[in-house]
Amino acid sequence: MTGGRTKETFSDRTTAVVIKNIEKGDIGIEQAAKALGISRTHLQRKLSKEGTSYQELTDRVRYDLACRYLNDTEMPLTSISSILCYSELAAFSRAFKRKSGMSPSVWRSSNEKQAHL
Repeated sequence: MTGGRTKETFSDRTTAVVIKNIEKGDIGIEQAAKALGISRTHLQRKLSKEGTSYQELTDRVRYDLACRYLNDTEMPLTSISSILCYSELAAFSRAFKRKSGMSPSVWRSSNEKQAHL
């Protein structure tokens, strides 16, 4: 019996590295590969075998963190954008809208209204 523990995937390990690298301000694939002790090509190959890519993982982490910041803080959008390593607020807004279907400010407003119901 394994005690219900799930084996950590390579995607899980890479996601943890992406989160740490966002905190450091560098989410490039080269940094992630270095942190994992493998080449960029090897990283891409291993993620591909698990049905994902570095870009997909990075996008998911950024979106999840953005939702958390928008929901749990009053932090300005420009600060959230910067923390998540976007080059500018417009790039953050476009990426967020692609994932959620609405702009970060509209998403924040709609969640505030739901919280007060």
